[in-house]
Amino acid sequence: MLSVTIAALHANADLLVGVVIGLAVGFLAGPMLRAWLALAEWRATSREAELTDELLGRLGRDLDGLGEVDGPTRGDGRTWPTSR
Repeated sequence: MLSVTIAALHANADLLVGVVIGLAVGFLAGPMLRAWLALAEWRATSREAELTDELLGRLGRDLDGLGEVDGPTRGDGRTWPTSR
């Protein structure tokens, strides 16, 4: 009977130690994981913003290269063909 009680107390102690260690690791890892995810999201967003800025810059340069257009007509006065 005494050996069963000691074994039960030992199992309960192991469970308690495991729960305490798990909580400690969870409280330490949780904020670190959130910070890492926020940094990764910020880096991805920064890359997307840079790509958007580059695209708009290229569009602006292409637009500067075009001449002034009065409307959807070619130089001979006819309209541009529609896309099908």
